[in-house]
Amino acid sequence: MSRANIIAFYQLLEADKELQRKALSFQKEFQDQEKVIDAFLALAESVGLPFSYREFMEHMYEQASDME
Repeated sequence: MSRANIIAFYQLLEADKELQRKALSFQKEFQDQEKVIDAFLALAESVGLPFSYREFMEHMYEQASDME
């Protein structure tokens, strides 16, 4: 279910420009990349699409592998 939440969250970000702006603002707000990711995970949870740090990292790794 969490993998589905990651995909659904990215779809929501594409559709909701305000939510997208908020997610992108984390890079400017925090210098530490872990805090950026924590804020991103909290944002996903706040819209009812929670997933863990590990699930997110696995998803990002798979996405990068698919691009090779």
